[in-house]
Amino acid sequence: EVLNVVGILDPAFFFWNEDVDLCLRTKRASFKVVFNPNAIAYHKVGGFKTRIQRLESFIKANIQFARKSYPLWQVPFAVISVAIANIHFFALKKI
Repeated sequence: EVLNVVGILDPAFFFWNEDVDLCLRTKRASFKVVFNPNAIAYHKVGGFKTRIQRLESFIKANIQFARKSYPLWQVPFAVISVAIANIHFFALKKI
């Protein structure tokens, strides 16, 4: 039912924030969003050659998400908020 209302993952998002976008659309459609800490996602292919490529992709995706999801005047604040919320990925994960 949820996917019939809010749609599937947005293919415009290449690597980051497609799940965040889906959750935000789900919440805005008045559905409940839950978190399962035991869930595991496996990627068959992909990855970045360098940390710089990963960081560039991360920044572009945050800007893309903010532009899609918030009024223009809120975009800078949204980009910063999303970046802070996800920065642990770079601090804790090895490439």
